[in-house]
Amino acid sequence: RRQLANERYVQALAKVYEVAKNTKQTFDFDAATQLIEKTRSQRWRDFGSFVAQVDQLIANNTMEFGASMLYVGAKGAAQYLSMGSDDFVPSGVQARPGIFRLGRYKNRYDVYYTPYVVKETATDIEMLVIGRAAQVARNPVVFSDAVAPTLIPLAVGTDLKNGAALFTRQLTETNPHKASAMGCALITVTNVDVLVP
Repeated sequence: RRQLANERYVQALAKVYEVAKNTKQTFDFDAATQLIEKTRSQRWRDFGSFVAQVDQLIANNTMEFGASMLYVGAKGAAQYLSMGSDDFVPSGVQARPGIFRLGRYKNRYDVYYTPYVVKETATDIEMLVIGRAAQVARNPVVFSDAVAPTLIPLAVGTDLKNGAALFTRQLTETNPHKASAMGCALITVTNVDVLVP
């Protein structure tokens, strides 16, 4: 059941990622220039106003709610963990495989690490931004469980081996209501690191 839930989580993120490409935004970190005068933590402070703009863009698109979650990869997670405590409060959860909560950014956005979906290069990182609606039916992805996951024992075969089958009936889909589905955005942060030849 845990594996099923994890696969469904990744499937939902993949669906949101495809929709988020419609509201792709780019922030130039400009490490080569900015890190001469500022620390990395100070430069990430400038990113806060950019995220606020993306938050408002999501609210305008959905006509109801803004951003509440950010999903980042390993490099993005390292960047958040390097921020000052007035910008980012770590969750205290130790690194582990799979998706987990890193902490809270600007006391507004929950930040999650995911090894899936978001892409990173030597100099660029992606962040998947997702909003959470007050009404369940207005979220970017909708879920439905008609039949809870059930293990059904199988009969012993001619080889005298038995097993079990997993049966469930569920739905994990992008919200068909267009405004609700647009409750997400994709941020690409470019030039996070300087590559020295």
